[in-house]
Amino acid sequence: MKSNNKTVNSAIKRHDLDASGFDSLYKGQDNSSKARAFMLGRNLIVEELDVFLKTLPKGAKILDVGCGTGHLTDQIKQKGYDVYGIEPPSEMLKIAEKNFPSIPLRSDISSKISFDNDYFDAIIALEVLRYLDEEENHNSFKEFHRCLNEGGSFFVTQVNAFSTDFYYFFYYLKSLYSFIFNKVNHHCYFTTPRAQEILGRKCGFKSVKTIGLFFGSSRIAFKFGKKFGNSYYRCLKKISQQRITKYFYKAFCGHLVVIGKK
Repeated sequence: MKSNNKTVNSAIKRHDLDASGFDSLYKGQDNSSKARAFMLGRNLIVEELDVFLKTLPKGAKILDVGCGTGHLTDQIKQKGYDVYGIEPPSEMLKIAEKNFPSIPLRSDISSKISFDNDYFDAIIALEVLRYLDEEENHNSFKEFHRCLNEGGSFFVTQVNAFSTDFYYFFYYLKSLYSFIFNKVNHHCYFTTPRAQEILGRKCGFKSVKTIGLFFGSSRIAFKFGKKFGNSYYRCLKKISQQRITKYFYKAFCGHLVVIGKK
């Protein structure tokens, strides 16, 4: 599905190009240092998602926004939930349909979901809204509110502006490189825990909370190789858990989880 929003269209283009790479990653076929760092953070998100899912009744209707290659969508289905997926990049959607033909999938974008009002018990969007600008994030939260039934919840991830992996600076260097060499790049929406809580309540949600996951410095460690990255990560785990709820500290984590209730 095309949009008038530039950040939506750039995200679609970028993920069409990266579709096969993501499929290989989720199938465990990528053993690079970059993939290892990505999956460590991803696994922490999935662990937190499992906690969220356990608050829902079996058979609950769940929408996976930006379901990608469908691997997580299928994992949710295997836990006994009635799950649906939306994924606008055509190449990514083709892979998801091939991987998991029994899961209902559509090509909707997060701000224009083709389901009725009050249809879902929960909506999840992992590493999706981070590619969209402020306006599109606002519109997506409003659309989530429309599609969720009373008491329904959302679970999304965002990018901390102050993450200790210094992605903020890396992103703008990468954007400059993409501009100079005419490469397809995506937008990145940098935010904070407090900004997300304010946005969620502004869009009608009764309660919104945030959780910080994954020390961003781990990503830097993996740039020196998988062996060094693994050793550094194990040391960090011994020092402290990588789930942070205190405001000052969670703003520096590599992943920001946002959970809201209608």
